[in-house]
Parts: sequence; C-alpha cells; structure tokens
Amino acid sequence: MATKKYGLVNSFVLYLKQLIMKISKIIPLFVLAVFAAACSKKDDAKPAQPNLDKATLSLTVNNKAITAPSGMTTSKDESAQQATEWISSANEISTYLNYFTPPSNAIKSKTKLVASNGRVATNGDFIVYTWQDGSGNKIGYQKSETADSYVFEIFLMYSGQTEWLKYIHAEEKTDQSSGSLKVLDIFGLRGSDASAILVEYSWKDSNTIFTFSMTEYVFNSKVVLIIDENTNAGSVVYSEDGIKAYEMIWDTKGNGTWKEFDIDGVVIDSGTWTVL
Repeated sequence: MATKKYGLVNSFVLYLKQLIMKISKIIPLFVLAVFAAACSKKDDAKPAQPNLDKATLSLTVNNKAITAPSGMTTSKDESAQQATEWISSANEISTYLNYFTPPSNAIKSKTKLVASNGRVATNGDFIVYTWQDGSGNKIGYQKSETADSYVFEIFLMYSGQTEWLKYIHAEEKTDQSSGSLKVLDIFGLRGSDASAILVEYSWKDSNTIFTFSMTEYVFNSKVVLIIDENTNAGSVVYSEDGIKAYEMIWDTKGNGTWKEFDIDGVVIDSGTWTVL
C-alpha cells in the first residue's frame, strides 16, 4: 500500500537526491561539503545588506531552508515520513548554497565573468571571486545589483578548458523578502542544452511565514512548502505536470493530515497521523 500511494512521489524525491549526489561527484569541490549542523531560520537575524560587497543570499546563514517539527522527523508513520522527505529534499539546496562562500584564498576582482552558456548579468558593478578545487577546476562567484535585487552567479571551468560555464543563477531582493535559485544543466543530464534549467528553487519570507518551492524539470514535478518559522507548523503540496497530487498539513508537534487528489482535483483518499 505504501509503495502504491507514494511510489512516484518517492521516485521524484530519490531522483532529486541522486541528481545532487551525481553532480557532487562530477566536480569534487570542497565547497560541496554540507554543514553537519544548522540552526532554524528563526534563531538568527538576517544579515544586513548595506552594499554589494557584503551582500549574500539569506539562506546561506544556516545553509538550509526549512526545519521540521522534531516529532515528525522521528515518526514511523508513512505519511509523516513522506512530509519529512519533502522537507529534506528542499534542504538539499544546501549543496548549492555552499558555492556562495568563497574560500580565504579566492582571488577577488571587478572583472566580469562571461559564460558560453546562459544569460549573464550585464549592468552595473561586479564583484568576482575565483578559485580552484583540488582537481584544477576553476570556480567563479560573481555578484551584481539591479534596481531592487542582488544577483549571484556561479561559474565553472573544467581543468584544461578556457571558457566559463554558468552553473547557478540566483537573485534575491535587497531586503531579503524573496529570492530564487536556478541550476543549469551543464552536465547534460537533460540533454545537450547547457542553458536548460535542471532544478529551480524560489522562496518568500513574509513576517513569520516562509514559502519555499522546488521544481525538478525531468519529472516536471513541484513541491511547495509553507512554514510558520516560530512554530515549524506547516504544509506541503506536491504537483505533477501542474496538477496537485498530494497535500499535507502539520501542527507544531508534527501531527498532521493528508489528502490525495485525482487529475480533476477531487480528493480520492485522506487520513491523519499522530506523533508521540
């Protein structure tokens, strides 16, 4: 029954994790190490954004997006575990966030990087960091500014190559109220278009309500999580091809309800779970 209910959903979650692991192995950058511990977003004030030089993505403060209620993460209930899996998949963004902290030996300049794939920020000043990993591959981190947002770009250059490939494009409002991050398919996992989007994340922070979405374009699947940052209560909606398939809601302790929908949006199954 568990396999039938969440089979395709778990395939999406598993694929996303395998995708990130595969990318991590292709270029063994030391920056891909995930921090062993992180506080919840509500425990840390957002960093000030006084100028481009100090600007940083808000999610890099804790290197994660969402914290689940502890009771839900330890529950043996199938639906509670599925909700936790979606949160875990959202937090896989940490793999990409690590790029936005250049090492101490990075070379800093104002010389704009240009990629052979993908659109690159064009206007204003640029702050650029470049460094090499242990295999001789080059990494570039470029920051720029629009009228109301900061733009953060990551570039890679394989050892022996002479052209930069744009890998990640992120933008966030200067007040850190909303942002997005796109991972480009430079490894050919979707096809030959190195400018195609592989995975896309977006977020919005309104008072204590944090909304986070994750779209994976191989499955054409989307997960939208809404979390109360003060209590960790929240909800998740999972969609395939733009059609809602599952919805889950949980309280601050991790107790929750779930619904399954058909292609016409009609509830075909539902239930609850209780944590200890």
